[in-house]
Amino acid sequence: MGKPLTLFADYRQIHLFDAAAPGDLSDAWTARAVDDRIAVAPGILGIATNDTARVRVDVSILGEEPAPPRGDHVTESSLRVKGEAVGVMGCTDYLPDAKRFAVEPGTYRVRATHTIGKTEKIRLELWPAKRAASKVLVRYAPPAPKPKPAPTGRPKNHKQAVAAALRGETDVALEVLLELHAKGDAAASASAAEILAFQGRWKELVPCAKALLKQPDAVYAGNVVDDMKALLARGPKLPRPDQPEPANRKRFDEALADPKQAKRFKGKPKELAAHCFALAWTFNLDDEVIARWDPSHPYLHFDDACYVARALVRAKQPDHAWAVLEERLPRWYPVDAAQVLPVVLLTDGWLAPLLTPERAQIVLRTPRAVR
Repeated sequence: MGKPLTLFADYRQIHLFDAAAPGDLSDAWTARAVDDRIAVAPGILGIATNDTARVRVDVSILGEEPAPPRGDHVTESSLRVKGEAVGVMGCTDYLPDAKRFAVEPGTYRVRATHTIGKTEKIRLELWPAKRAASKVLVRYAPPAPKPKPAPTGRPKNHKQAVAAALRGETDVALEVLLELHAKGDAAASASAAEILAFQGRWKELVPCAKALLKQPDAVYAGNVVDDMKALLARGPKLPRPDQPEPANRKRFDEALADPKQAKRFKGKPKELAAHCFALAWTFNLDDEVIARWDPSHPYLHFDDACYVARALVRAKQPDHAWAVLEERLPRWYPVDAAQVLPVVLLTDGWLAPLLTPERAQIVLRTPRAVR
């Protein structure tokens, strides 16, 4: 066993693969695979982690089955190796840079033992064995959630109702917002319309949205008015996606090669990464948008995740697109005091098909504007 690796488990997964013929896990992450934390495809294993974070990984190549495991979550699966090495990397790491371990060609049993703490540790043990079905030896039982603080009481005004909605307490917020709507508070009407839309209550949102359109000066950001118009235009039918502008790789490459850029971002790697990501979506390069997305980047927020999700939908990866959006929900921020939800998920033709009723409930419950 060599020095432990530190890998970034993007999308909550690391990969172990046949270095000579790495496989494809795009269809392997079924609901059961996610629950079991192990996905299998020819030439590759996907090992799910507890969080999208850096994990410590130890790899051991053994001659026989090791002693019974002790860990928080333990799985076993089989991997057929045609070459003379296996590779280990984070989900979106650069394949040629993956750490490789020498093995003899053949079929191996792989045991993944997770120790889940502030930093997750995963011990990967491989030994020659006949092919067998994957199984969970120890299933992780997360600790009971900490009790929520006692409610501070029913919201008394629009500001308190918005705060409750942003905390994910949308039911009690909606109750107050509808009362304020009935009293002629057009800003509260807009907030209520957003919640009703995510609940699929399209007929009920109509009078709320129209109330804001009759009093547009009740809000200070014009995009709230635009959102109300878009919700009314959409209704229960999915919107059609806008066709993206043609990609302009030449302009993108020229912008990257601009010598002024090197000087501007010298010693500022985070700012440079965010700038290059912005160039990718400005010049409509879906592949670059996907490749340059870094969920650990402090400057890439929910709006940036929307660009990635659209690109992934166009690349026929809808589940991956939703995972990107869901991870960034806490970093959605309103630009007007009346806004409580990311209406773009309902009105954008590329994103709206991702929002099933179950996922809409996730959006409603997830605390947003978390700094």
